[in-house]
Amino acid sequence: MTVIKYLFGIIFILSGMRGLFTGSVIAGTLLIILGIVILPPISTELSHKLKFWNNRTYRYGLYFIFLLCIGVTIEKPRKKIENPVSVANMSLNTNPEAKVKSYTKTANLQKEEIDIDNSSFWKEFDPIVKERVYKLIKEKDCEGLQKEFDLTADNMDKLQANGKSGTRNLELMSFLENTMKELNCH
Repeated sequence: MTVIKYLFGIIFILSGMRGLFTGSVIAGTLLIILGIVILPPISTELSHKLKFWNNRTYRYGLYFIFLLCIGVTIEKPRKKIENPVSVANMSLNTNPEAKVKSYTKTANLQKEEIDIDNSSFWKEFDPIVKERVYKLIKEKDCEGLQKEFDLTADNMDKLQANGKSGTRNLELMSFLENTMKELNCH
């Protein structure tokens, strides 16, 4: 049993250190503490100083609470974007005369026929985004289009803050801006 405690203690400590370096500070710290507490010399010392530590139920309950807190506070890994491009020299085209070049085809969206733009930038997005945007356009939902624009801008800011490319977001923002002007949303 001592070997298993050493093994788990070391694994938790190393995992906690990795968590600290990847940004999960709280989860990493809790893992390190849990790893240290599980180590047999520390556990033995705690049992001499704390009477409740001799009770297995309390000790394992504490381990469980630590693991629960770690699970709640751990950050999910973020997807990396390949081929980052600098966006510093790009600007959002706000010319009302500018139109996105497109070819259209008919697609079925929720059993209704709509025209969908086949511009190249759509290939960078999940089809759900495209369908959501075109549903907003069909319904002439200016508020929904503005929320989509704001969400895309926030995503681009997050990408740029991490040194990633926001080109696709910029193209979608340009498309949304032009569409909102065509629908007289501004």
